[in-house]
Amino acid sequence: MRITNSMIISNYVRNLNNNGNSISRLHSQISSGKRLLRASDDPLAARRIMNFKTDLARTAQYTSNVTQAKQWIVQTETSLNELNSLLTRVKELNLQANNATKGADERAAIANEISQIMEQVVENANTMFVGRYVFGGINTHEKPFKVEEVDGQKVLFYNDHNLSELDKPENAAIYEDLKSQKVNYTLAFNSSMDVSYNGIDIMGVGEDNLYSVLNNLRIALETQDADGISNSLDKVDAHKSNIISYLGEIGGKTNRLEAFENRLSNDKYNYEQMLTEVEGIDIYEVILNLQNEEVIYQAALSAGSRLITRTLADFL
Repeated sequence: MRITNSMIISNYVRNLNNNGNSISRLHSQISSGKRLLRASDDPLAARRIMNFKTDLARTAQYTSNVTQAKQWIVQTETSLNELNSLLTRVKELNLQANNATKGADERAAIANEISQIMEQVVENANTMFVGRYVFGGINTHEKPFKVEEVDGQKVLFYNDHNLSELDKPENAAIYEDLKSQKVNYTLAFNSSMDVSYNGIDIMGVGEDNLYSVLNNLRIALETQDADGISNSLDKVDAHKSNIISYLGEIGGKTNRLEAFENRLSNDKYNYEQMLTEVEGIDIYEVILNLQNEEVIYQAALSAGSRLITRTLADFL
């Protein structure tokens, strides 16, 4: 086959363009820090990169969930500690009032303080975290606890249901529904965790719910009912033990959340390392390749300048 000058020039231009494309690609790799600029550069590696990025995004979401769960737990623990302190004070006042030497005026003063504590207990039970009620079950946007008067008596309602009547057989379905309402966070694939306590957990139900116990103690103090004052002591103790038990559970949940946090941190590091190995570049190797390509490009330009300037006179 006869090799024409046109064929030589076309082949030269094509190879020169390929060399220029290689230089451009190496420049892009250096500026971006990435080996693959398009999926077509290495389809298999591109698929792995997409998987790693998906895993990193999922890990970031799980990490955010763990952080929020820990914050929710911290707020819950703070509220329960405050409630425990209030009950400790109630117990002290109850013991003082149970002393036969206390007169009517002294018990009236204690009753007044119990009344203030009752208000604080309700306020504490309606505590919020980033605009959500902590002890409201799935009702996180409306105040779960409200005090209303029923037959002349102060009664505590939880999500519009009378706590004093929730233990009745006819309210069994409502009770089970309210009792089961929890706030869960997804912490890993197919793994979630209940980080909440609802109002029934905290206050109890029936005639011996916490608010009712405190109210009955207040009434006993105001009416000088020694038996009522004495009977309230064990009931306050029972609620205090319940709160302390939940505080112990919170410690275990906090430890579990920290374990999830550590694992997710390790997962993030591993995914980032694997992504770098597939997507990243060896900067020194790329710079060396760029220098080689530039030398070849300059040599090609030098050779081409002699090739392309030929005229018809050169062949005569």
